[in-house]
Order: sequence, then C-alpha cells, then structure tokens
Amino acid sequence: MMKKVIVIVGPTSSGKTKLSLEIAKHFRGQIINGDSVQVYKGYNIGSAKIKNHEKYDIPHFLIDIVDPNKQYDVFQFQKDGRKIIEEVENPIIVGGTGLYIQSLLFDYKFYGEKSSHEELSLSNKELYNEIKLFDNKIIIDKNNRRRLIRAYEIIRKGLKPSSLEGDKKTIYDYYGVYLDLDKNELKKRVTERINNQLNEGFIQEVSELKKKYEIKNIIGYREINMYLENKMTYDQMKENIISKTMKLAKRQKTWFKNKMKLYFFDANSKTLTRDVIEGIEKWRN
Repeated sequence: MMKKVIVIVGPTSSGKTKLSLEIAKHFRGQIINGDSVQVYKGYNIGSAKIKNHEKYDIPHFLIDIVDPNKQYDVFQFQKDGRKIIEEVENPIIVGGTGLYIQSLLFDYKFYGEKSSHEELSLSNKELYNEIKLFDNKIIIDKNNRRRLIRAYEIIRKGLKPSSLEGDKKTIYDYYGVYLDLDKNELKKRVTERINNQLNEGFIQEVSELKKKYEIKNIIGYREINMYLENKMTYDQMKENIISKTMKLAKRQKTWFKNKMKLYFFDANSKTLTRDVIEGIEKWRN
C-alpha cells in the first residue's frame, strides 16, 4: 500500500501556512516545506518563512537547511524530502514550488547533475532556442536559468525533457489541496503582505545578506537589491514586487492545474478548514 501524503499548495498570501498548522494539529501531522526559497538560511521575511514560536511544536522539515552560498536544486530536494516522507508518520507537504513538490510525489528521474562550460557560457535566450529546436513540446520559463540548464543537459544525453515531464506514476497516494483566490482578492493580500514585510525589515534583511552573499534571483529580493543599488525608486520597487508576484501566481496556477490532481478550495471560505478536513477524512477512509 502506498504511503498517504497530504499536499497544500497555492499562491503566496493564500493562507497555506495557517491551514497547514490546523491540518497538522487535527491529524497529528508533520510539515515538510515545499518552497524552494525557504530552504535557505537568512531568506526569512521575503519568503514568509514561519517563525519558531508559530510552529506550535509541530515538526517542520526542510526549512533553513542550506547556506545561501551553496547550491541546492530539485535533485537534492527530492532525495532529502523523500527520506523525510518515509521517516515521519503523517507527512504534509506545504508550499508553492510545483516542480519541487511534484518531484517528491511522482516517479521523477533527473539527469546530469553537473553543468559543463558549454551550457554555462550560453545566454538564456540561446539555451531556450537550442532546447526548443530539439524539443518543441517543452513548456519552460525563458528566464529560469537553472531549469534551462537542466533541460539542455537532458537534451545532450539524447533525451527529450518533455517526455520526462509527461504523465508519471505517483509513488505516494496524495491528497492535494489548492487554495484559490480571485485576482482582486489575491492582489489585495499580496499588497498587504509586501507592506507588512517591508515594515518587518525586508530591506534590512536583503542588506545584511548582501554583505555576505550574492543576492539570489528571487522575486522581492531581486527588486530590493536593485533599490539598494539605486536602480529603482522605493515605489518602483514595491510596484515591481507586486506585479511580478501576481504574474508568478498566474503561472503557478496554470502549472498546478496541468500537472497535478488537486482539489480547489476557496481560500476566503469561512468553512475552509472544516471542508478540507472532511475531504481528507473521506480520502483517508
């Protein structure tokens, strides 16, 4: 019998953390982070990382496990995450990084962990054009360099990335929850969150990271870094973070709808927790 895994996904500001705590308390679950930014130490405010006093003694895994100067990709995440899934009793994966979450649940194979000088010397546009030339079915973000390099490595091995990302067998029996919000409500929540993060010291966090490390190309951190380098005004920085976050949320929703079987719940519903618990109970039984 396949192990049962609960999955909670959705856009930023949709209430994933709050719901995950309530679900974990009800089912005596253990929470596994499914966000590619929260694995890094020091990337706290901008990733909306849960604070220690908010965890209510519920075990949390794959948070603050990597120094910002170290490389950590989906290949390593898959190994670490599956080990935890096997060790804990009631795993609950929570986050918004679709590929990372899918890599845990599906029979996902990865090829070519190391990049050669050839692909590293190519621009994102050149990599994208080469990839599309050999695999015109692939859907890939032109600006996501890590994924472009990964796809290029697969092609060099004579394989088509799209064939590896098609329908895959799941290795766990999962119940997937997607927290859905309409565009206007999401923008309202995103704006409120950005304002709160800035008040909490988001700019200072980036400034401190900048003293020790190269700032990662992550929404929020990237824009604040540009603001600190006087390449943007404060208002431009805020507007850019909100705009890029909304665009990311749209792409994430499309990805999740196409790639995973999920039950969509209204994140604004007053009966959200009860409805999700009822759905999980039926699935478990």
